[in-house]
Amino acid sequence: GEIVLGLLFAAHKNVAIGAAQLLCFTAGTPPEGEALDRAIRETLRLCALGLGSLRQVRGAPFPLGPWRLPPGRLVAVSHQLLARDPALWDEPDVFRPARFAEPAAPFAWIPFGAGPHGCPGRSVALRLIRELAAAVAARGLTLQGAPPPLDFTRATLAQRRGPVHARLG
Repeated sequence: GEIVLGLLFAAHKNVAIGAAQLLCFTAGTPPEGEALDRAIRETLRLCALGLGSLRQVRGAPFPLGPWRLPPGRLVAVSHQLLARDPALWDEPDVFRPARFAEPAAPFAWIPFGAGPHGCPGRSVALRLIRELAAAVAARGLTLQGAPPPLDFTRATLAQRRGPVHARLG
């Protein structure tokens, strides 16, 4: 029951936050087609909806840079640090969806995790973000001024430093 409840909570919260942040980044008018897919990916890169991944080394020692991690050791991967790493992303703090016209470095974009433990709802979440943002924009969303900058100091990631003033309809 706890797993199902957790999945339902994440499916609702993360999709809503992802769509809201997409609308903030695109001034209430998301692009269409392939440009929309790139804008969604860029939004999720900048607004990590999860803290990261935690895995345990199994089997043989795992090489990580200059270290060899023994079996049983826990490894944490920060989605936000990867998404803002200038070694992986040119101008990492800038919203630039066109960067996704080219393939990203392997495992540089992992807002849903990766591998066998990645989010099983990834494709559904991406589709729902797309549909929710398009439905809200179609109702005539107008942002009243620029949205405040992103703020990662609260418990829930991908928040804004203050309220986003918008008008619908």
